[in-house]
Amino acid sequence: MELSFMQSTELYIDYAGAVLLIILGIMYRVRKSSILKTGKLYFALIIFVLLQISGDINSHLFLSKGEFPNYSLYAVRMISLLIYPLLNLCYTEYIKLLTANENTGRKLILLLRVFFVVLAGLIVSSPLTHLVFSVDRNGVYSTGPCYYLLYCFGFYNIILNIYILLKYKNLFSKNDYFAVNCSLIIDFVFIVGQLLLPNILIISFGNGLMLMILYTSLENPDKFINEEVECYNYKGFLSKLDNMDNIHSNSVILLFGVAERDHLNTMLSRTLLFEVNKELGQRIKSVMGKNNVFYLGNGSFASVAHDTPYESAESVLKKIDEGIQLENSKIFLFSYACFLPCERYKKTEWIRKAIDIFENKSAVDLIDNKISPITAEQLSLVKMEEDTVHAILDALEHDRLDVYYQTIYSNEGNRHVGAEALVRMITEDGQVISPASFIPLAEKHGLIISIGEKVLEKVCRFASENNLKERGVDFIDVNLSSLQCMQSDLYDKFNAILKKYNIDHNYINLELNETACINDHKIMKNNITKMNKGGFNFAMDDFGIGYANVINMIKLPMRFVKLDISLVRSALESEDGKIILKSIVSLINGLGYESVAEGVENKESYDMLLELGCKYFQGYLFSKPVPGAEFIAFIDKNAYAG
Repeated sequence: MELSFMQSTELYIDYAGAVLLIILGIMYRVRKSSILKTGKLYFALIIFVLLQISGDINSHLFLSKGEFPNYSLYAVRMISLLIYPLLNLCYTEYIKLLTANENTGRKLILLLRVFFVVLAGLIVSSPLTHLVFSVDRNGVYSTGPCYYLLYCFGFYNIILNIYILLKYKNLFSKNDYFAVNCSLIIDFVFIVGQLLLPNILIISFGNGLMLMILYTSLENPDKFINEEVECYNYKGFLSKLDNMDNIHSNSVILLFGVAERDHLNTMLSRTLLFEVNKELGQRIKSVMGKNNVFYLGNGSFASVAHDTPYESAESVLKKIDEGIQLENSKIFLFSYACFLPCERYKKTEWIRKAIDIFENKSAVDLIDNKISPITAEQLSLVKMEEDTVHAILDALEHDRLDVYYQTIYSNEGNRHVGAEALVRMITEDGQVISPASFIPLAEKHGLIISIGEKVLEKVCRFASENNLKERGVDFIDVNLSSLQCMQSDLYDKFNAILKKYNIDHNYINLELNETACINDHKIMKNNITKMNKGGFNFAMDDFGIGYANVINMIKLPMRFVKLDISLVRSALESEDGKIILKSIVSLINGLGYESVAEGVENKESYDMLLELGCKYFQGYLFSKPVPGAEFIAFIDKNAYAG
């Protein structure tokens, strides 16, 4: 039987799809990445689409020739129709694997599998039931009443994949997310096209285009390679670990680096820096294997060792320490390595923590331990730090920072003349967290700026709403970090807050810690000078424990100097300590500042400090830090206390 023009067009489209898939299959097998967990499924998709195209072509030729027995026609068409839902099922499993979550759309995928079993049963039984298709005695092919379930299966599959994509959007990069979306759009367009033009078999060609897009964005090995260093990159490393389903109990992740990392970044040009990293990568490859070295960035490399990790690390470091020839000179590097168990810490979150620990190794640690483990305790500390940072962000977002107040007592007039504002973080379950647990991390991660502004606003609102000045509270101390002092708009922000609540500038004493006091940065000096001229008062906190000294007192416009609790305790414990404290108090008073003794916990220490010349006192003898309402009640009850 001679083929019609439309039938010839069908074959040309299928032939084009077959050529496209063959080229794609060859490219993938030749250049495939050994680190991709999705690789096998992707290659299976290529095979399925090729089989689908082959089935379409053979079905078309068998039916058009009319020279074959009916059972062979049924068999060819049956296989061709079965491949389509099997291909869709495979694609959904591929999308699920991309999310790396075993529970992804579990119930919906189970429903898809049931749908597939039912549909496969209908297709296989068609020679008897003719529900999906039939071939009469003359070899004429026709569709049955259940044929359109194939389209229903295809649409349900698309909807399911869209659901997975939207629910786990955060697990995809922007490019990968866009690529999967494009593949689903192509799938939908070609299914609708096939539905509208049943005589032209275009779905197979559409599937070929879909796989080409996935290759370009998801399966292309180039995305896992750092071409300048000629090693797999960080993303490739994560894929490698994710692909290790069966990990030997002795397998470890090895991290390699050089102690001179920051120095090299400063001294070498970009080109020479890449040459150094490239050479480091080659030397690690010579020991660990070509496909087992990953460049993590910033001069750090990773590998996976299975048998003798310590010996492998020693061999790598020995090669690196031989020196690297650069143009007309040779540089010698101090290399080091860390290791951690693959089996327990191959997940992305732990790898990121391990790299952070690895790159922050101190010089002292490296001298004594060129090869060292990253312990569970170290990782737990990093995890705890991250959790605390998230808790701070959550507290800022949901206004769960509270201010406690600890009174400052003056022996002149025998009254509580001021208070120090101390921030507390309230967890979601109502637990109160002291500043010692989160302020250092807030400073490290730059969150102290937002915390400082929030605390000042709460203090000003509290002072305004409760008429603290009329209640006899002459001032409130508010802590100011060195990072806040580096903000060029610090005065404008603080000034706006005070104006908002009609608070006098000299009502707030800004406490500078010792780190802020020793900083000689121009912006900080200008800020403090500007704020002092604008009416703000300053206090030096924790005087006597470290960097804070007399020179800093002279340079900075201080009103109060707060003696650290360690000085008070030392004076109570020994006569020498008492002599030192007496000299310090005398010096502070002589320079015209007011001395505030912190940590006054009993009558003995109070009497001693009073004898030494202190005028202001802060500590548990008078009051512990309390919430605002309790502070008001305390002040009203103890306006004057002898």
